[in-house]
Amino acid sequence: MWLDRFERVDGKLAVVGVDQCGQSTFIPPEQMYKSKPRNLRNSDAITLRTSFCDWTQTSTCEYAAAFGTISGVTELHETYVVPTQSTRVVLPALQLQRALLGAPSVVAQYVYAPNGLEHLCSPILDNKDFSIGFLSKKQLGRTRTRNSFIQRIEWFYAFPSAYRAWSSFYRLACCGKIGVELPAAEVLMSAHGKYVGDTLYVHGLDILELTPLEPPLEWAEINRERYVVAGGLAEHIAARKTQDTRLRPRSDKWDMTDDEWIAIEPIASHRSHPDRPGRPSRHLLRDVVDGVIIKLGTGISWSELWNQRAAYGASPTFHKRMKVDGRWDKIVEILVRTRQQAS
Repeated sequence: MWLDRFERVDGKLAVVGVDQCGQSTFIPPEQMYKSKPRNLRNSDAITLRTSFCDWTQTSTCEYAAAFGTISGVTELHETYVVPTQSTRVVLPALQLQRALLGAPSVVAQYVYAPNGLEHLCSPILDNKDFSIGFLSKKQLGRTRTRNSFIQRIEWFYAFPSAYRAWSSFYRLACCGKIGVELPAAEVLMSAHGKYVGDTLYVHGLDILELTPLEPPLEWAEINRERYVVAGGLAEHIAARKTQDTRLRPRSDKWDMTDDEWIAIEPIASHRSHPDRPGRPSRHLLRDVVDGVIIKLGTGISWSELWNQRAAYGASPTFHKRMKVDGRWDKIVEILVRTRQQAS
């Protein structure tokens, strides 16, 4: 279901959900974040560092149509384009809200209310050290003790544009919009979605690190340069979603054509020491290389190649060798050239 806009129902804000037939449903704001993201197991993914100041808005109807919703869609759900060197990344405001908040279902009642941040927490100044104290400890439960959640709330409270971003959720909702006033910050994020041509339409988003591009409010006395808001999982998630953004699918398929393999096989089969043939592999070399292309093209983990290539155990080791001796860059050059010509 596509969450399209806000409306007032009996004096209260409600989200209008639109199904693929154009039928509308009203959803309370505190329920909007509880809808689970789509199954990301076989989705494409990209990890990138970007500044919000470089983002632009695009057509909401374009994004909704990519997932099969055409009827009943308005432009009231803000949708953003994240520029990269070779991929056009498109994501809706709801996914950005979810990623910024970290625990959206827990804090939704504070987000869509006037002065919600002040009802959620208050600053604690002790010998000029800034920290956050939560006012509704019972409702927050264990979430309030998570370091990544505390860091997010500290950022929202102490940095001017971050505070405006929090306030904009409710302000825009009162105007019927689902949106965010983009803050002055740089983020390391992992986006999951599906490719249509050279565009990745995002249906899941993780923010791993957040770097403010502005000073905090004067009274906050914060010296922190960046926030690791994914906790201890940041390095794991970033490594799991490692991707080579130069790669592109061919008609939604990542594996090589026969012509591509004819050009790539001499490079992939090259041995630094031909007089040392080594132990024969039980995997076909073409399958091993295809496994590398699929993993680095989609951003899935090496272990997830098991569902697509039996060579998943051999592909990471072979990629490491090709990366060291320069063969991988040569293979990528061939794939980029042939797939650009094909398109």
